[in-house]
Amino acid sequence: MAEAVGLAASIAGLVQLTGSVFKLVTKFCKEAKDAPSKAQELATQARELAGILENLRLLATSLETRDSDCSLKTHYLDSCQQSLDGIHEKLDKAQIDFEGGKSTRRFSRRLKWPFSLPDTKDLVADLANHRANLHLALSADSMDTLLKSLTKQDEIYNMIERKLSFETRVQLNKRRKEILDFFLRVKPQDYLDVSRDLRHEATGSWLTSGDSTFAAWKNGSNSKLWLSGIAGSGKTVLCGLVIETVLKESDDLTAVCYAFCDYKNPDSCLPENIIAALAVQLGLQCEDAFDLLEEYFDMLHPEDKLPAQPKLDELLDLVLTLADAYDKVFVVVDGLDECGDHISQMTRSLKSLVDRSESVSAAFFSRKEEEIREELEEKFEHIEVLAHTKDLEDYTLAEVSRRKVLQNVERTNPALYKDIIHTLVQGAQGMFRWVSCQIDHICDQPSNNARRKALKELPPTLYGTYDRVLQKIMQCPPETQSCIKRAIQWIDLGHPKMEIPALCEAVSIREGVDDIDEDGIIEPEVISRRCGCLLRKSLDGKYFEFAHFTVLEYLKQSDLTGDFRYIEKDAYQAFAETVARFLLFPCFDRVPTLSETVELAYRDERDRKHPFYRSAAELLTDLTRHRKTNPTRSRILDEEPVVTLLYQLFDVEKNGHLHSWIRTFLSDFSLAESYEFSASPLHMASWFTSPKFCSLLLKQGADVNAVAGQYTPLQMALVAIQIQDLDDDPHSDAFWNSRYTRTLSMLLDHGADTSFRFNGKSCLARVFEHLRGPSLVTFIRPSTAVPEDAIAAFWDRQWNDPPDEQLLQSILEISTKNDAPSQWKAMAAPALIQSRGRGLAFRNNTAKLLSNAYSDVDYPKALEVAIKAGLTEVLSKLTADSRFLGIARESGLTAFTLLSAAAKSSLARGGQIAEILLDSGLEPKIVDSSNQNCLHVSCECGNKDIARVLIARGVDPASTNEKGETPWHIAAANGHSDILKLLFREDGSALHNLATLNMDGRTPLCVALEHGHVEASLSILDFCPSEALYFRSSRSALHDAAMTGSRDLFSAILAKAVVDNEILESESTPMHHLSASCTANFTEYLKTMYDPLALDAAQESPFEKFFQRWIIHNKGEEVDNTIPLEGQMLQLLLPDSFDFMKDGIDIHAWEIICTIIAREEVCC
Repeated sequence: MAEAVGLAASIAGLVQLTGSVFKLVTKFCKEAKDAPSKAQELATQARELAGILENLRLLATSLETRDSDCSLKTHYLDSCQQSLDGIHEKLDKAQIDFEGGKSTRRFSRRLKWPFSLPDTKDLVADLANHRANLHLALSADSMDTLLKSLTKQDEIYNMIERKLSFETRVQLNKRRKEILDFFLRVKPQDYLDVSRDLRHEATGSWLTSGDSTFAAWKNGSNSKLWLSGIAGSGKTVLCGLVIETVLKESDDLTAVCYAFCDYKNPDSCLPENIIAALAVQLGLQCEDAFDLLEEYFDMLHPEDKLPAQPKLDELLDLVLTLADAYDKVFVVVDGLDECGDHISQMTRSLKSLVDRSESVSAAFFSRKEEEIREELEEKFEHIEVLAHTKDLEDYTLAEVSRRKVLQNVERTNPALYKDIIHTLVQGAQGMFRWVSCQIDHICDQPSNNARRKALKELPPTLYGTYDRVLQKIMQCPPETQSCIKRAIQWIDLGHPKMEIPALCEAVSIREGVDDIDEDGIIEPEVISRRCGCLLRKSLDGKYFEFAHFTVLEYLKQSDLTGDFRYIEKDAYQAFAETVARFLLFPCFDRVPTLSETVELAYRDERDRKHPFYRSAAELLTDLTRHRKTNPTRSRILDEEPVVTLLYQLFDVEKNGHLHSWIRTFLSDFSLAESYEFSASPLHMASWFTSPKFCSLLLKQGADVNAVAGQYTPLQMALVAIQIQDLDDDPHSDAFWNSRYTRTLSMLLDHGADTSFRFNGKSCLARVFEHLRGPSLVTFIRPSTAVPEDAIAAFWDRQWNDPPDEQLLQSILEISTKNDAPSQWKAMAAPALIQSRGRGLAFRNNTAKLLSNAYSDVDYPKALEVAIKAGLTEVLSKLTADSRFLGIARESGLTAFTLLSAAAKSSLARGGQIAEILLDSGLEPKIVDSSNQNCLHVSCECGNKDIARVLIARGVDPASTNEKGETPWHIAAANGHSDILKLLFREDGSALHNLATLNMDGRTPLCVALEHGHVEASLSILDFCPSEALYFRSSRSALHDAAMTGSRDLFSAILAKAVVDNEILESESTPMHHLSASCTANFTEYLKTMYDPLALDAAQESPFEKFFQRWIIHNKGEEVDNTIPLEGQMLQLLLPDSFDFMKDGIDIHAWEIICTIIAREEVCC
């Protein structure tokens, strides 16, 4: 990543360039005999321009100090630099040719000025114009004014307009901000701002203005671009430029979304967070898109359950759906190579977006890692990112001009200064990062001779540069070395993230001490100065961070860094031990008072003296599963020497340290609540799901059922397990599941009460509702209380986890044995029915379970499960229960629910299930509140076996529901030809029922035609005589048949010879009713009978009707489901002249097309 370049530094580069131009022009004026008088004018203009630029630099330096938020948008400076570059390049080349060539060539060069007279005049005019433009800026009294003087006003306005329109295209109320906060775990705008600040204005123009591959990507559709480059080549800066470039293209129909993966922020390396950030950006640019984002938010936040976390596959589908709201979507993502273990998943996920959506164009930046190359190389256009010499020169000049040491060198030793610039540019090998590191080193040298020597010894690589820094650190005193080593090691731990004062205190804590004061803390400047180009301050100045991604990679190299080698496990263990000792310092052994004012004052004073305390208090969160931790950290906290120190913290007898820590850890809680949890540290141990700490406290006599904050320790553990983030790593899952099981078992072993109620639900009910995985089984023990709401929760549980089988088996074992605990006996029947429903094997004694094991509440549920699962043997036993007769006699909703469940079933044993129910006393003609019987249901679901049984049991095929629909109508509406054939065979009044009208005035045949069911319509036509009463409808049968596009169906209706008796629409023909799916062959068939150019009563042609239906169909479909417009169809439906005569006026077909497109709000 390039280093920051301020406005003053940019102008300083121009000062240097202008001075160089002046010297060269003056030289040629003296030595070139053919130099025109205008050449002297050019020298004068260059000298005066240099003076204005120097004054401008001084002004910008002063204003930058006050105005820290300025952005570099310097159009006139860029234009000035282009002119000076052109002059300098040509003069410099002429001088090099002269000095390096043969004597004859030097002689000829001495005689010739390199510009023509017209060119010289133009150059003089250009410099005069630049001087006038820049002179205005000298009157600026603020950075804002200065920038306005140096920038095209319309460009600033457009930039602000784009930014405002991007952020406020949807109105953000409180709820919508809540949605954004939920999804936006990383903020891409912050990274874009950083990238913009780090970029010199002219950097990257070779890409956005001169690269044909980039231009094709930007202007193309569904285009794919991969930009790769070596470390330090400025990829992140270029990514920001690309984002700004495509932001200029954004409007209501073109969206831009982007993200930056940053190794320093683990959240930004998770695919879920990056895809969510893209989704949020797409949602912000369109109201319809935000509605979709809100729908997904609501899905993750059900009213009756705790919120769920977004899943990667769902987020990908969401982004693709959001992308459909736009004509074009640009996706730009930087740093794929910084994602560590997530590189492959991140790359595949992002690639899938552009692969699955025609509207998405994507550009990805990374190094050329093998995992990324394998995914992108084949289908993505490729651009190699290498810092161009011009970019490096501009950057080097600007960076050098910011260093006072090198400004003095420029003044006192111009030759050395020029040598420094030349050496840095030539040695960079395309790496901005390398240049920055060498400038730091050169500035550290004590004399010009040392700097000259250093130039000859510059390491050619970044790693060589880092070696040099570590060698200097190793020359420091041992105590300083130790502090710096820990600072470098602990910066990358990520969690907890320590501000600079906290880090300095942490690394200064020596072994064997139990106190530290301000005089014993290393100064931040010492760390910053000694670490040189390894570290830098974050942009907000609060943190130290690695100066570049390559620093961390270098520190992980086993053969390069010796004692400074970074091994996360070792670094974290040293950090954890330091934290544990620090929390036990005697100065923190204090029981809080009951005064909030006193406690706030103490906290502020403690944080001033010991800024590390707040970060240290977060250590124990690594005992739990969350996004920033892993099993390795939890294991370290559970092992020596850390665990012994933490035991002391949890020692109830020494509760001053515990009180102080809990009060800080629970800073959002009230003082009274903090006291509650301090009095019962078992709650905190349960929250951290730590079996070791729970064991320690229980042995000390902690009350396993104590209530703090309305929770028992068992409930604390359950809530913690439920909200902890899950992942797809089976090894990680095994570790956490084992930890959860041991913690829960320990609490239950000591008598934790599962019947304790919170917010109206028992603890065990919450277990059956929310808990997943093998830890469930630990609750199946004789001592566990089983409240009634737990049984209800068990029935309603979603049975979709493999460990559920073990749970069911465990419940069956404990509930069906001869000496089964009384409270578990009620669970036997539900467990058995759920086991059978899942097709599980079980022991013989459970197979003999009696139906009377079900409670009155559970009995109907057991019946329904047995019906849906097709368990004929179980259902026979259940229906033998005396309670079934009560259901049968009741003939209410419960009975209908059971019989309709059979009717809706798709199982092969559906007929047997229906027979069992009916033989046991259910009334076959039972109806629901809409007067619908189960024959209606079976005809709707296409269940032929159930329909046959019900007809045989006397259910009348002529029975109607509240809409006047018979089973015939419903089967026809759903296109079930096999049901229709069954009805015709079994219904003694089939012809009468085929002529029956529903409340819409349609016969079954016309219902089938209306719904476009060709096969069902043909089946009914086979049954019906050639009589008009079977064709009765408010619509024409031929018109509906034309909509289907079926020649067989259309000709079959014509063959019935009842056309004269139809109710025809006003002067329209079947040609006016062609649907979007109709083929040219069918249209040609109709053309033999009807005029394709005839107008209906609304003066609309068949073409107009067809084209409108085609537009309506396609605008709501995915690309793969759209129907192409056949040229042959247009030839059949359009006149040769393309003109239609309407009311005596010729209307061109193109005018009709445009009218329809506008009416349907379709964007071409």
